[in-house]
Amino acid sequence: MKNILVVEDSAVVNQHICVILRNAGYQTVSAFKGSEALEIMKTQKFDLALLDLMMETPDAGLVAGKKLSVEYHVPIVFLTALTDDKTMSQALDLFPYGYIIKPFDEMSLLTTIRVALLKSQSERTLVENNEVFHSILESVDQYIILSINGKIKYVNRMFEDLTDMNFKELAEKDINKLISLELLDNNQPNGEVQSIAEKINNQDIFHIQIKGKKIEGYFGDHYLNEFSDGRNQIKLVVFKNVTDRVLHSNFREKLRLANIKSFVDGQEKERVRIAVEIHDSLGQLLNLIKLKMKAANINNQEILHILDQAVDETVRISENMLPRKILNFPLLTCITLLSESYNSDKISVHFNHSEVPPIEDQVVKTNIYRIVQEALNNALKYSQCENIFIQMNKQDDFIALTIEDDGIGFENDGQSGNGLTNMKMRATAIGGELKIESQKNVGTLIICEFPLEKILEKNEKEEDYHR
Repeated sequence: MKNILVVEDSAVVNQHICVILRNAGYQTVSAFKGSEALEIMKTQKFDLALLDLMMETPDAGLVAGKKLSVEYHVPIVFLTALTDDKTMSQALDLFPYGYIIKPFDEMSLLTTIRVALLKSQSERTLVENNEVFHSILESVDQYIILSINGKIKYVNRMFEDLTDMNFKELAEKDINKLISLELLDNNQPNGEVQSIAEKINNQDIFHIQIKGKKIEGYFGDHYLNEFSDGRNQIKLVVFKNVTDRVLHSNFREKLRLANIKSFVDGQEKERVRIAVEIHDSLGQLLNLIKLKMKAANINNQEILHILDQAVDETVRISENMLPRKILNFPLLTCITLLSESYNSDKISVHFNHSEVPPIEDQVVKTNIYRIVQEALNNALKYSQCENIFIQMNKQDDFIALTIEDDGIGFENDGQSGNGLTNMKMRATAIGGELKIESQKNVGTLIICEFPLEKILEKNEKEEDYHR
């Protein structure tokens, strides 16, 4: 979703523009001064800025527009009621992507925005392609082939070494006859693939044959750029030797997942141990004190009340660390009960779900439950929110879990505390992925995605176990 900064000092006009843009599928942030817009830019990124020329001062829009364009490289669309030559000339010196004259209608506003975004995207793509192109040509650890109309026009020294031929021998040869691939992926792309460049582009890992002779090793990390100079079709193909990575990647990934699973399992076992100790030892000890007091005819109601509260708190802590309902109830029921337990006169927790299949595996149930529990605890402690929204839905091939609050948010600088790290590790341990998005004074959104195939597979294993 494109993010647009709307800078307009009239609150009515600002709100009107934001409503139009949001209805069209854009995300918006409002600013009412040029200086306020520049402060917002320090913490957020935008695809485009819609900027009023005259705000707190006659030149505020021009000053802000110059900084947004030059320092932050944000495309500018100016909005103004002024059409005099001087104003237009000053605005055009900043090379805006559009110019909207007040009063405007919804269609002209949206058309200008769409054209500006398309132009900006095209320019970014062109710059990125040129940067990548020059970077690849300067690389020394990859195989590079440049062909025009299928004929080799350039190869780097590494490719010469790979083929055991120099450029004079390779020049003008048909690339599709010189090189052939032994594809490792049986899932071929739709339609017949004709050129070697397209084959490389559609494969992550492959073997190579040069004039029918197989080259030892695995190849990948490819890059394909195809363009035209108006007369010729030019293709740049880049790839590298990835043999070591292929041989060790599966082992490293299995080891990483095993370590995460071991850590999460160990953490859960320690929770169980502590919960049992609290319930069986401390709980019984408190009850024994009550019995001893009654046996000694000590009838201090205040002390007995405190002991009752201590027993209740012991049960609550034990239940939080070892929620027995996970063993006895469906996951959705457990999350519903957990959500209700956090409701108060200050915070409302809302849980909705749709088409979520039954989850039988206890490890999966426990980890998803813990993720929700940790998210609720974090929101309660730090967010200062009034509402928490939990949603769990079945998508095409995965289950999506989102936990969102309307609190103060935080700076998402890539560093995570223990709670957020634990949530990510729990998601990884059951084959899922967890992402966190947060914005100051807007709130925090936690997104978890769990592959449906893995969950159903674990369900089958659980059923086989009980048979």
